[in-house]
Amino acid sequence: MRVFPYPCLVADVGGTNARFASVESRVSPLSPAIHLQTGLHEEFAETVEVAIAAGGFARPRSLLLAAAGVVEGHSVALTNAITLKGLLCLDGRHLANRLGLEQGLLLNDFEALSLSLPFLPADGLQSLGGGQAITDAPRIVIGPGTGLGVGALVPQGERFFALASEGGHVGIGPVTPADFALWPFLGKNQSGGDRLSGDDILSGRGLTRLYRGFGQLAAASGSSRYRGNHACLRGRA
Repeated sequence: MRVFPYPCLVADVGGTNARFASVESRVSPLSPAIHLQTGLHEEFAETVEVAIAAGGFARPRSLLLAAAGVVEGHSVALTNAITLKGLLCLDGRHLANRLGLEQGLLLNDFEALSLSLPFLPADGLQSLGGGQAITDAPRIVIGPGTGLGVGALVPQGERFFALASEGGHVGIGPVTPADFALWPFLGKNQSGGDRLSGDDILSGRGLTRLYRGFGQLAAASGSSRYRGNHACLRGRA
């Protein structure tokens, strides 16, 4: 069984924002979080050092880091975090050496979110769409941010298996007549191709894409219906 000595620094690193907090001991509450830009420094260890200083945290002996990308071995390339050197890559062993850590764990951010599901309090839950939750059924986590994160939690007897995924990159296409009307105005993907994914539509940049698409559709069709959709999106952005 892996042991994480205290003080322990915990971090949630997305494509745009990185959040840090400290746990001083087994019975200590989580400290207030420090929010920084993920790409604050080309070397991520420097960003961690800034967070430790800004939060007044005790020097960590271990680090739990959840990052928005596929974890391979001891490293992860953040799918939506671009630096001058390309995708921002986090290497667990390098971070441990630079920060003088005794132990650490690097995992996908939605793998971490999936693992939190059994511990959510009743007042932290809200039912959507009617119906009743099925006991011991797999649970899905979906979260739009800089990209679209997707994870799952699968029960296995008295334990759970957290499934990290890159489900946000699954292709998506029009279904309803309104979808087909809008689709030509959604533009290309980040690589300049025609294939759009959930990441391209249900995310920070995706909302911008939808906003622009509805505006262009309204202008092209002269329809107050689409102008209304555009105004609705603008109000929620």
